[in-house]
Amino acid sequence: MNSITDCINNAFRPYVGHDIVDESNFLFTLCLTGAAATLIAAIVWGYSSQPKSSKKSSKKKKAKKTSPVQAAPQTYEERIQNVINKYNKEYKDGILKLCESFDKSNESEVYQRNFLNEMLLKLMIELDGIDLVDVEGERRAQLKQSRKSAIKLIQGQLSKLDSLL
Repeated sequence: MNSITDCINNAFRPYVGHDIVDESNFLFTLCLTGAAATLIAAIVWGYSSQPKSSKKSSKKKKAKKTSPVQAAPQTYEERIQNVINKYNKEYKDGILKLCESFDKSNESEVYQRNFLNEMLLKLMIELDGIDLVDVEGERRAQLKQSRKSAIKLIQGQLSKLDSLL
């Protein structure tokens, strides 16, 4: 027992400046150390025995619970018309106002111009995603013409925005 206390005291004396363990508190220190080790082991064991759940699985569960009813797939005509409607509702007026009073030195107007430019490019990408490979005949020609006119409309607005700078 003395050799253990001497070893502990010799190890910690340079840091603490006195003996840590003496004969009177050795048993108390030993019991306290054992209790702390048992507590730490119980905590580690408790965490390791719990089932691991990843964030992905919890998102999947939430998605299953709150998944909305899927809408019927849109026709090609509806997709093209939706792009045109989105342009008319959300961006047309903003472009007209911006073109009337654009000032290159006004940061908010430059930001607005860049924003509208990006949104119109998104609409162009949306139109580009309408693939008419499966469509044949007269309907294909009508869809191509409709998509082409929508693209020209948006390209014209992009040209106006580009001319502002």
